Amino acid sequence: HAALRLTVVLAQKPIIAVMVRILGLMGPIASGKSAVTNCLRASQCPVVDADEIAHQLQSDPCGVVHKRLVARFGDDIKGPDGIIDRQKLGEVVFGDREKLRA
Repeated sequence: HAALRLTVVLAQKPIIAVMVRILGLMGPIASGKSAVTNCLRASQCPVVDADEIAHQLQSDPCGVVHKRLVARFGDDIKGPDGIIDRQKLGEVVFGDREKLRA
């Protein structure tokens, strides 16, 4: 497991300290990040997925992230349901170096 347990006796009361390993996983598109993440989840390791969090924040039309993205890149990034279409957003952002920096 990714956590090791260490028991310390202090004043006749055991204290359990947990040592946690934190992994950062990054890489280019189609490099296997999702496969590694799935293996970690299958091993019951807790996973914080920044892509999932960003997707949730972008999907809330009442949220600050959604509103700021639409204000910055325009209504064209929204799908018919009013939710940000990530493919359209990617085309706008990655097709323009200035917008990529924004």
